[in-house]
Amino acid sequence: MSVIAIVLPLALLLGGAAVYAFIHATKQGQFDDLDSPPHRAIHDDEASSPPPRSGRGVASPWGRSDGGGVSRTPAAASHALPAQRTA
Repeated sequence: MSVIAIVLPLALLLGGAAVYAFIHATKQGQFDDLDSPPHRAIHDDEASSPPPRSGRGVASPWGRSDGGGVSRTPAAASHALPAQRTA
Protein backbone atom coordinates (compact mmCIF):
# COMPACT_ATOMS: atom_id res chain seq x y z
CA MET A 1 0.00 0.00 0.00
CA SER A 2 2.90 2.36 0.67
CA VAL A 3 4.10 1.90 -2.93
CA ILE A 4 0.92 3.56 -4.19
CA ALA A 5 1.76 6.64 -2.12
CA ILE A 6 5.01 6.96 -4.08
CA VAL A 7 3.98 5.80 -7.56
CA LEU A 8 0.66 7.66 -7.85
CA PRO A 9 2.07 11.17 -7.26
CA LEU A 10 5.02 10.34 -9.51
CA ALA A 11 2.67 9.23 -12.30
CA LEU A 12 0.55 12.37 -11.89
CA LEU A 13 3.67 14.54 -11.98
CA LEU A 14 4.97 12.88 -15.16
CA GLY A 15 1.53 13.10 -16.79
CA GLY A 16 1.28 16.77 -15.90
CA ALA A 17 4.74 17.42 -17.33
CA ALA A 18 3.74 15.72 -20.60
CA VAL A 19 0.55 17.78 -20.84
CA TYR A 20 2.50 20.98 -20.11
CA ALA A 21 5.11 20.12 -22.78
CA PHE A 22 2.37 19.46 -25.34
CA ILE A 23 0.53 22.72 -24.59
CA HIS A 24 3.80 24.68 -24.70
CA ALA A 25 4.80 23.13 -28.06
CA THR A 26 1.34 23.85 -29.49
CA LYS A 27 1.49 27.51 -28.42
CA GLN A 28 4.96 27.88 -29.93
CA GLY A 29 3.69 26.67 -33.34
CA GLN A 30 5.50 23.34 -33.37
CA PHE A 31 2.52 21.57 -35.00
CA ASP A 32 1.45 24.31 -37.45
CA ASP A 33 2.87 22.82 -40.67
CA LEU A 34 3.26 19.05 -40.73
CA ASP A 35 3.29 18.60 -44.53
CA SER A 36 6.06 20.87 -45.85
CA PRO A 37 9.16 19.57 -43.99
CA PRO A 38 9.00 16.04 -45.46
CA HIS A 39 8.57 17.46 -48.96
CA ARG A 40 11.48 19.86 -48.46
CA ALA A 41 13.70 16.97 -47.39
CA ILE A 42 12.85 14.96 -50.51
CA HIS A 43 13.11 17.81 -53.03
CA ASP A 44 16.08 19.57 -51.45
CA ASP A 45 18.85 18.37 -53.77
CA GLU A 46 17.08 18.38 -57.14
CA ALA A 47 18.92 21.44 -58.46
CA SER A 48 22.41 20.19 -57.62
CA SER A 49 24.25 17.77 -59.87
CA PRO A 50 25.57 14.44 -58.57
CA PRO A 51 29.24 14.31 -57.59
CA PRO A 52 31.66 13.02 -60.24
CA ARG A 53 32.41 9.31 -60.10
CA SER A 54 35.98 8.43 -59.32
CA GLY A 55 37.52 5.73 -61.44
CA ARG A 56 40.93 4.27 -61.94
CA GLY A 57 43.53 7.00 -62.40
CA VAL A 58 41.19 9.71 -61.16
CA ALA A 59 41.89 11.27 -57.78
CA SER A 60 39.31 10.23 -55.24
CA PRO A 61 38.14 12.29 -52.25
CA TRP A 62 40.28 10.07 -50.01
CA GLY A 63 43.51 11.00 -51.77
CA ARG A 64 44.10 7.63 -53.43
CA SER A 65 44.18 7.28 -57.19
CA ASP A 66 45.01 3.58 -57.50
CA GLY A 67 41.51 2.21 -57.06
CA GLY A 68 41.40 1.96 -53.30
CA GLY A 69 45.01 1.85 -52.19
CA VAL A 70 45.53 -1.84 -52.99
CA SER A 71 48.95 -2.48 -54.47
CA ARG A 72 48.94 -4.67 -57.55
CA THR A 73 52.69 -4.99 -57.94
CA PRO A 74 54.65 -8.27 -57.87
CA ALA A 75 56.17 -7.19 -54.53
CA ALA A 76 52.76 -7.44 -52.94
CA ALA A 77 52.47 -11.01 -54.18
CA SER A 78 55.60 -12.00 -52.22
CA HIS A 79 53.68 -11.43 -48.98
CA ALA A 80 51.03 -13.95 -49.98
CA LEU A 81 50.71 -17.29 -48.20
CA PRO A 82 53.10 -19.96 -49.50
CA ALA A 83 51.65 -22.52 -51.83
CA GLN A 84 50.62 -25.82 -50.32
CA ARG A 85 52.78 -28.80 -51.13
CA THR A 86 51.15 -31.72 -52.85
CA ALA A 87 52.38 -35.23 -52.33
